[in-house]
Amino acid sequence: MHAVRRAQELTYRESIEQLMRRHPEQLRTVSFVSRESAAGALAGRVPAALEEGRLEAETGVALSAATSQVMICGNPAMVIDTSAALARRGMKKHRRRDPGHITVENYW
Repeated sequence: MHAVRRAQELTYRESIEQLMRRHPEQLRTVSFVSRESAAGALAGRVPAALEEGRLEAETGVALSAATSQVMICGNPAMVIDTSAALARRGMKKHRRRDPGHITVENYW
């Protein structure tokens, strides 16, 4: 997923679409825009979309502790909130000595 505040920030859209065309069986993406409506993007915040099931409905991919590995990169508040939403599904942070499902990187 590529999540931004405003539609003009969807700067990687072309690159993502090229990757999707080259690897249609391996890559599914969805864009989120949290502060305005935008064509081709889901509205709202990622944690809420996880809780409501909108992310999985849009992608057709079920997230679970048994089968998923999630990389979250972005605003620290979004990383914390998204990690918490995934933790409520039984997923935990990946650590070198304790394998898990969630890898994070804060980015501004």
